[in-house]
Amino acid sequence: MAKRRKYNNTAGRLLEIFDAAVEYRQPNHPTFMAWQTALKLEVTPTSGLTDEIYVKLLKRMLPLQVALTEIEEDIKEQRPNEEHLCLRYFPALWSTVIPRNLEAPWSQVGANFGTAQLYSLELCANSLPEDSEIKQEELAEIFKAVDELFTQVRKSQINSHLKKWLLELLGKIKHSIDQYWVLGPKAFKAALITMVGEIALHRRTAETIKDEDKGLFDSIGGVFVKLVDLASKVNGAAHLLEYMGPIADGLPKLLGMQ
Repeated sequence: MAKRRKYNNTAGRLLEIFDAAVEYRQPNHPTFMAWQTALKLEVTPTSGLTDEIYVKLLKRMLPLQVALTEIEEDIKEQRPNEEHLCLRYFPALWSTVIPRNLEAPWSQVGANFGTAQLYSLELCANSLPEDSEIKQEELAEIFKAVDELFTQVRKSQINSHLKKWLLELLGKIKHSIDQYWVLGPKAFKAALITMVGEIALHRRTAETIKDEDKGLFDSIGGVFVKLVDLASKVNGAAHLLEYMGPIADGLPKLLGMQ
């Protein structure tokens, strides 16, 4: 296979993953073996689909499905005249990331990674804008901040209802940012939208945080600021809070940003 140009967007990252799957040269092996190799899963060697492998694969394959959805939406919104050309073979690509096919022979599932199918994905990568670069230091900082905030909430003396809500919110945020490896900055955009939506929906609960634990309140505001900055690196996401409309009204003030 000729070496492709690298594209710094969701379609480009997904294309690299699919190219790695194509390189699996054991057509009679079950599909899960091809994916655990392409996705570089660390699992106990086995010839069968164990619960350990299945759970790890599900965790890694869900972002691939999210990525396909994001690419489809971006093409339809940003390149409507190219929709048919770019998305024509996406049904075949979708069939490769459906968990029910994991025990099917790789020769069956891998056949959907034909030249035309991968070329359609490359067309998407070439048609869509590239993401702004995020430095490794910035990535390390946000992951560390979320982990430390999770620990801070868990060890805090705030009331049990508030603690439960914050831990669930942080779990959702962590789930979103853990998909950075394929979604890029869009993972932080999803995390920010989750945070804004949850806090806006439970505004009265959120307003009690400052009174219960000022240090915790400041830490939450710090994570919010970092997510705004990282989410703004998605092309077309400048002034992201403004696009969220009324749901974000007053949130910066609530979190001590104004």
